[in-house]
Amino acid sequence: MIESLRGTLEALSPDSVLLRLGGVTLRVAVSHTTVQALGASGSPVGSPGRDVCLYTYLHLREDALALYGFATLEERELFLRLLRVNGVGPRLALAVCSLFPPARLAEAIAAGDVDALARVPGIGKRLAGRLVLELRGHLAEQAPQAAQADAELLSALLSLGYTRNEAQQSLESLSPDAASLAFEERLRLALRYFIPR
Repeated sequence: MIESLRGTLEALSPDSVLLRLGGVTLRVAVSHTTVQALGASGSPVGSPGRDVCLYTYLHLREDALALYGFATLEERELFLRLLRVNGVGPRLALAVCSLFPPARLAEAIAAGDVDALARVPGIGKRLAGRLVLELRGHLAEQAPQAAQADAELLSALLSLGYTRNEAQQSLESLSPDAASLAFEERLRLALRYFIPR
């Protein structure tokens, strides 16, 4: 298995990236969460010409090879766990990852929120119920990790001199997709809240 790729970002689209490794350019299917982490919204991190690293999964079929990439190991682990559910293939697993960063999916599974899962294109109520049944208990450990990450971010903002109320408002301004980003990136996004617009 190809564990990860490190190369030069040539292009970003809503569902894939072009990554140049030496003289070869690979198209890697990615989730919306990974596109955001790579900076599709204008962050210099995701600008073409920058070096990026993706954790990968290679899907082999008789008639095709497909490479899937993830900005974090946590998201790739979620993707692999989704593939173990009967009726979920790589495209559907990627659609789930696009709509639910790992911490949010763990919350939805723990709450048994079939309606939220059924909003993923290609997942009906029946498959959503199967996801809850098969993944409950396997993803629950990720929700406390998200709470711990928020506590660390809150602590960092307080140590920078912001009041608890300001720090809390800054955290609430973050997109739910930011939960899967590295601490430094989340802190940078949280600090944007205090920049006058």
